[in-house]
Amino acid sequence: MKILKYPNPFLTTPTVDIDIGELEDTDYLTLIESMKHELVLKPTAVAIAANQVGINGRFFVLNKDFAETHKLPQVIVNPKYSVKSIQSVVDNEGCLSFPGVNIPVKRHKEIVCTCNSIEGADLILELTDWPARVFQHEIEHLDGKVFIDNLDRIRKYQVIGEMRKKN
Repeated sequence: MKILKYPNPFLTTPTVDIDIGELEDTDYLTLIESMKHELVLKPTAVAIAANQVGINGRFFVLNKDFAETHKLPQVIVNPKYSVKSIQSVVDNEGCLSFPGVNIPVKRHKEIVCTCNSIEGADLILELTDWPARVFQHEIEHLDGKVFIDNLDRIRKYQVIGEMRKKN
């Protein structure tokens, strides 16, 4: 499975909601299994969004251990979130599409995520701290944003320069 690297334009293209019935299609199930496997191969990775592997669908896959620890489904479909508290926290983040880049990003401490499970159940997830950060990062991917979009202009262009040197 190939993970798209920045500045691939697909990473900045918003994804579209998917019909839960489509997830029963063997192509999607095979893709989801491949995404799960990719997370096993990259044990420090917490999640991977569909558009990071070239799929225009609004879903992401969580690392199995992370999902189990936080009692979350491993596949999150059609997620959207709202802010639960105005408190925010700055912490370092990395991204599979930005290998070797770790930057401090300000995120909401608490969010409420509405989404579906892969089985089609409607879910409302109240998330705090690290799970809230992970979901915000992945939902931004699905919205066509990357984590450097949260930086000031000067720092963002420094990271872009670093990425160009690596490619």
